[in-house]
Amino acid sequence: MNIRKFKEIVSTWDEHKEDFRLFRFLSENCYELFKKDIDLDVADDILMALNDTPEYISQLRQNLERLDLQIVINVHSMMGWTLDDSIRSKKIILDYDNMNVYYDSKLSDVFEKLKLLDDDIEFCYGILYLVKQIDTSYTYMYSHFVKRILSGVKEFELDKCLELINPDIKKVFVAMWFDDSMKKARENINEAIKSCGYEPMLIDMKEHNNQIVPEIFKEIDDSEFVIVDLTGHRGGVYYEAGYAMAKGKTVILSCRNDEDTHFDVAQINTIYWQNEKDLFERLTRRIKATVGENI
Repeated sequence: MNIRKFKEIVSTWDEHKEDFRLFRFLSENCYELFKKDIDLDVADDILMALNDTPEYISQLRQNLERLDLQIVINVHSMMGWTLDDSIRSKKIILDYDNMNVYYDSKLSDVFEKLKLLDDDIEFCYGILYLVKQIDTSYTYMYSHFVKRILSGVKEFELDKCLELINPDIKKVFVAMWFDDSMKKARENINEAIKSCGYEPMLIDMKEHNNQIVPEIFKEIDDSEFVIVDLTGHRGGVYYEAGYAMAKGKTVILSCRNDEDTHFDVAQINTIYWQNEKDLFERLTRRIKATVGENI
C-alpha cells in the first residue's frame, strides 16, 4: 500500500492518535540504542584485536551498519523522496575477508530523514515499511532493532498498520527515447507510475555487467505492466513494445501530439500528450483505469 492510501485509512483512527506519537518516541529510542550497540561492538572488537587504526574501525562500522542499498532506495521511492547526491554517489565496498561486495549504505541514510517528518502517521509508515524489508541476519544489532520496533507495534496496538504495508514493490518497465529533450517527460512518467504505487524501471538506471538486450527482456518479464513512449520513433522502443505485447504484458502507449505513430500501432489507443503536465495527468488516469493502483 502506498503512503497516500495508508494515510487516508489510518487518519480516521482517532483513538490511536496518541499511540502514533508514542510509537514514534519508541522508534527513535530504538534507533539510538542501535547506534549504541554499534559503538559497543566496535569498542569490543578493538580491544580483542588490539587494533584501533582508522581503517580498521571504519571497516568494522561498515560491516555492522551495512544496509542493502535497494532497501534505502525502496523507502525513498515509497516516501516520495528524491534521491540526493549522498545516495547516488554510494561507493562499492570490497570485503576481501568474506569475499563480498556491497554499497556503503546504512540505516542512517533512511532514519535520519524519517526523523525530520512532522507527521507521526508518515513516520509510522516509513519505519514499518523499512523494518519489513530488513534482513535480521545482517547483524544481531539489526535483529534487536527490528524486534524492538515490532514490540512497539504490539504495545501500542498498531498491528493493523503493519498489515497494510506490503514491501513487495511491483515494477513497471518504461521504454522511451533517452534524449535530453525528453528529460521532463521522463520525470513525469516516473511520477505518474509512483503516484499509482508502482516502481518505474528504465534500463539506463540499472547497474549490470550483461548484454543490454537480455537485461531489457528480463526487466520486461519481471514488470507488472509496460509503458512505452513512442516520441522520437526509436527502433529499440518499438522493439521493446513488441516484445512486451508478445509476452502478454499490458502495454500503455504514449506519444507527443506533434508526431504520428507507426501505422502498425496506429489502431492502439495511444495517449497523445500536449505537454509534460498533460502526460502525467493522462497517464495516471490510464494506469488507474486499466491496471489499477498498487495499494
